Amino acid sequence: MKLKRNPAGLALVALGFLFPLAVFLADRAAGEGVSVSATVQPWLQAPLVVIALLGAYLLTLEPALGTGRWIWTTPVRPGQLVLAKAGATLLVALAAFFFAAGLFGSLPEGKALLYGGLGALSSLLTVTWLSGLLRNFAGVLVVSVAWSQAAPFLHGLLPEGVRGAVWSMLPGLGLAHFEDTSHTALRLAAHAAYLALAGWVWGRVRS
Repeated sequence: MKLKRNPAGLALVALGFLFPLAVFLADRAAGEGVSVSATVQPWLQAPLVVIALLGAYLLTLEPALGTGRWIWTTPVRPGQLVLAKAGATLLVALAAFFFAAGLFGSLPEGKALLYGGLGALSSLLTVTWLSGLLRNFAGVLVVSVAWSQAAPFLHGLLPEGVRGAVWSMLPGLGLAHFEDTSHTALRLAAHAAYLALAGWVWGRVRS
């Protein structure tokens, strides 16, 4: 319903499908002597773009328009609305995953599929609490881009002995990298903390 009423949302969905398609077409156009690839596997890149763009758009739509005061009392609760939108985002992300995998003719298997799926869920969780804090689509995008540029530099300033532990708990750095099993406990604890943060920020929408 949200996408039908807001064409901008459809454009954001299209961007999620465009990224792997662009890599695919560039690779084909480059010829046999040149290979074009992305730093993130296309089958994972597409769902992550959908989550980052569509997820933030849907989650911040009501707060940005100021309709939350009446929409969430007739009789939908904020938590129910957030879960519904997160679920809808996951469905579109899943469609983007199959689109990219079909485009390149292969599906990930085993640990690659597991870690990729966990990374996507972790990204959605981050988008959820960040959207609840800022409640503005442009703000979520600006903060996300700024953080992705500043975080590696700040991380490099830390003492080498603590970098691994800190890295495993920071969104955009190590939070989604479940293949690093040496810090699994810290990563799970960080996810629990971010889940609690998401519940807290969306529980305060009426205040």
